[in-house]
Amino acid sequence: MNLVFYINKNDLVTDVCWETQCAHIEVTLHQYVAWLEGDAGADNPLVDVDRTLYSCYIDYKYMKDIFQDHEDLLKVIFELMVINESFH
Repeated sequence: MNLVFYINKNDLVTDVCWETQCAHIEVTLHQYVAWLEGDAGADNPLVDVDRTLYSCYIDYKYMKDIFQDHEDLLKVIFELMVINESFH
């Protein structure tokens, strides 16, 4: 399953890069993890994205798709997000 990831430069200190301003790229979760591990092969759309210069993230609205077979885990993740938000 391809998911839409957002790519933006890590040097954005004063300005927020909104999703409409970021580059969008479709990759699988497996390709994303390979990129995070520094092991993106030639067939990975993220192969030319330098991890030291760019961040790559997915909107949490896609979590329901990623964890469609693990709803119990998704519930725990969202509960942890709410708990962490209450401490800020």
